[in-house]
Amino acid sequence: MDDELLKIKKDFRQAQKLIRFGLSEKERIEKSAVIGKKLKVLPEYLTSKNIMFYVSFSTEVNTHNMIKDCLNADKNVYVPVIDLKKKCVHVSILSDFDDLVESTYGILEPRNDCRELISSKKIDMIIVPGLGFDPQGNRIGYGAGFYDTLLNKNKDPFKVALAFECQIKENVPTGQNDMKMNVIITEKNIYRIRGS
Repeated sequence: MDDELLKIKKDFRQAQKLIRFGLSEKERIEKSAVIGKKLKVLPEYLTSKNIMFYVSFSTEVNTHNMIKDCLNADKNVYVPVIDLKKKCVHVSILSDFDDLVESTYGILEPRNDCRELISSKKIDMIIVPGLGFDPQGNRIGYGAGFYDTLLNKNKDPFKVALAFECQIKENVPTGQNDMKMNVIITEKNIYRIRGS
């Protein structure tokens, strides 16, 4: 990736973080609840048996209640486990929300004694975080490349991004390794990408 694109992405991320921090906690809670309701009736969600969620932290769209609902809906729930040494994300089954403890970057991950790592090829749908998205399905994450690496290894899962409407921009700067989403859900819209 060239230096100019790296700088553009860095500046874009910084701006997007400020936009999301501009939402009050009350707004984030209310908007997250609306997004969660939309996810639950998404046709692909209803037909998926094995769903991987990101476990939200800080100002992200809150997925905690979505995960709990999914655990109660006779679906298999999986969550990421970050491997800093290998700079990648592993996938672990989650049986109980209370099995999550604070780990890398302050993100909740399954306790060591509760981790059961599986192949990402088992996943039907993956719920993806991010800082910015556009209506064409492009995504920009936090810069570590964890999710893009995971998605490039296995392109089969249906990719759903959760975002606040203020995170949607006309065009998001991307490189050749950045994976597109199939659907982006905000509190105001569902962006279904052509061909998805």
